[in-house]
Amino acid sequence: MKETAIRYLVLASSQKRVQGLSEMLHGQIETSADFLVVSSNLWDLWHWGTSNVSLLAEKKIADHELAAWGPHLSSLLNEVEANVPKEVVLIFRTGAAGSWGACPDTDGSIPLPHVGVHKQHMYQLNAVAKAALRQHPRWHLLDVEPLLGEFDCPQHYLRDYIHMTPWVNWNILNLYINMLTNHWHDHGLPSWRRTRHHRAHLH
Repeated sequence: MKETAIRYLVLASSQKRVQGLSEMLHGQIETSADFLVVSSNLWDLWHWGTSNVSLLAEKKIADHELAAWGPHLSSLLNEVEANVPKEVVLIFRTGAAGSWGACPDTDGSIPLPHVGVHKQHMYQLNAVAKAALRQHPRWHLLDVEPLLGEFDCPQHYLRDYIHMTPWVNWNILNLYINMLTNHWHDHGLPSWRRTRHHRAHLH
């Protein structure tokens, strides 16, 4: 059996990047890809923290900034849907808040130079993303925020206190595969897999 083809798409959902997304995706995602994961929240916060640090000056992002971010995220989801074959399963992953208990910075921000990202910032973007996904029925949601909330200790994170260790990522990958197989159980195998499965039985 063919190995599962995994495609990750990690983009900040700024309008400029969304406008160029269709050109990037066109012809790049093969029909033999089983699923595609989008997770942009941390990248958006990084972008804000490096290009417009005033957005993260407070421990909560202003309501009007969140209201502007939501439509950009919806545009990103729409562009992916329009440029990825229908049989590819789409998954949106919320952002992990990071290991704040391990951070040397006592004010609760991620210890990255010039980027004052706070735990609450990630929670806010996750909430907006989950609300936006209700309008996009093709997408599956993997909400890692409550799952990874239990891993607030240094040994589960790399030295930046943001990215998870390979052990945790393998467990997240297992969740992706379970979501994929559940989708196939409900909707059937994609056509390219049915063809390969039939040919294998003929031999």
